[in-house]
Amino acid sequence: MLEEIGTVIKAEKGELWIETQPRSACSHCGADSCTTSVVAKLFNAKRNALRLPDTLGAKAGQQVLIGIPDRVLAAASLRAYLVPLGLMILAAALGAALQLGEVLQSLLAIAGLIGGLAWVERTIARGDKRLNYAPRLLGFANEPRIRIDELEHSSDLEKREILRATKEP
Repeated sequence: MLEEIGTVIKAEKGELWIETQPRSACSHCGADSCTTSVVAKLFNAKRNALRLPDTLGAKAGQQVLIGIPDRVLAAASLRAYLVPLGLMILAAALGAALQLGEVLQSLLAIAGLIGGLAWVERTIARGDKRLNYAPRLLGFANEPRIRIDELEHSSDLEKREILRATKEP
């Protein structure tokens, strides 16, 4: 699960407006002098605002944890990259099979790429019922959580210890 901490900026009628700030690609070390951090500061990433159903009873100013399941992220990435690329290659191969000139093969490849991008845009705009692209509200940022992957590879005794540790203040 891809997780991010956000701040509730508004809570109204069972919905939360949550603001997140994108991080640079290498925000792990905290160094301010590397090239990536300098470039990230130059472009001053804007904040994102998301509207999600309030399943926590959160109030404005609280930090919450939101997430997108790995399978949704992987499926969206495959659609966004492989479908347009695959259609471009298929269109170019069709042009080669029909023994068209290089210019026509190139134009056919570009048409395949544009067609693939249009298909991806339509699919996402229409919404796939099997893949819910919306982030999910996972909990408050500071509360202890049980990670499913920790429990899957644990013995029964370890599972009881993990559950007990998360219930203690």
